[in-house]
Amino acid sequence: MARSVSGFTLVELILVILLLGIVGTASFSYLGLGAKMYADAADREALLSSSRFAVERLSRELRNVVPNSVRTFTDSGRNCIEFAPLIKAGRYSPGVATGSASGTVSLVSPDGWTEVTGYSQPLLMTIYPTDASRDIYGEARVAESFSFTASGTSLTVTYSFNDIPTDSPSQRMYFFSLPVAYCLEGTELYRYQRTALNQPLTGRMLMAEHLSAAFYGPPRNEQPFQYDNSRVLTRNSVVHLRLAFESAMGDVLVFNQEIHTPNVP
Repeated sequence: MARSVSGFTLVELILVILLLGIVGTASFSYLGLGAKMYADAADREALLSSSRFAVERLSRELRNVVPNSVRTFTDSGRNCIEFAPLIKAGRYSPGVATGSASGTVSLVSPDGWTEVTGYSQPLLMTIYPTDASRDIYGEARVAESFSFTASGTSLTVTYSFNDIPTDSPSQRMYFFSLPVAYCLEGTELYRYQRTALNQPLTGRMLMAEHLSAAFYGPPRNEQPFQYDNSRVLTRNSVVHLRLAFESAMGDVLVFNQEIHTPNVP
């Protein structure tokens, strides 16, 4: 008796292989699209996080600066904004306009002077700065030397200027640290710390990457930092930040922020 033989024909095998190939290709494309969407979303999220950090760090530092110490400049192709971080301010008495470049004044602060007496880095002092480049960075109104003694809420300061200092209308004295600068260099944002007022920018620290070169280049030529210190701004100056970040997909994320800085010397 003959036995029946079961199996697949060559045509059936070819059809199965073709169907499996079509299904596999479709599945791979679907999974690949999902993976690409996830990678794009992760890249955007990382860009947003790093850009927010840089903008928030710069904004916070700009809100606590010595009045009229902000300036913007271009140096070797990099666009920079620089400012003098404020450590402590207080009202002094008596006045300093006594015809002498040296003298002694007293200040009182309800919360004491630990910020000044406990400051371990180089500390500087100024009275009535009105022009950043001349009075702060040119040291026209920065004390050549000074010393102080603290007793509770009182601080006695003995100072010496190169020239006779001008009295502040509100008799304010400012203690500050060495200036800080943020510079846009190509597609990267760096933070610099000066080692002295008359020394070049050093201590470079990377704050953000992937800024848009096209946003700041021709034909737009946008400026990342602008400083408005017009006469009508009697209480505050305004810093305009325009930082544009570009993702790997070419999307541009622009931070357009306005920061008010004290303007009462």
